[in-house]
Amino acid sequence: MWELAHEYQIEREGGWYFDPVRIIGVYATEREAEAALQQVRSLPGFADTLNFEGANGLTISRYELDEVQWTEGFVRVSS
Repeated sequence: MWELAHEYQIEREGGWYFDPVRIIGVYATEREAEAALQQVRSLPGFADTLNFEGANGLTISRYELDEVQWTEGFVRVSS
């Protein structure tokens, strides 16, 4: 399975923070995920946001079924 997600940085007092990840979809093949990326990349919000690498924040990654995807804890960031 392949996951298409969107994430980008926002500047707040005290530094840069990641906006929450948006899962666009999960696809059976990498090719289908690429097609979906091409479909959404020009939509408002996706077209004008950058992530820390200067990309548009859309990423495709392998997604394993029947496995815990989040294997670490998290920290809270006060606003």
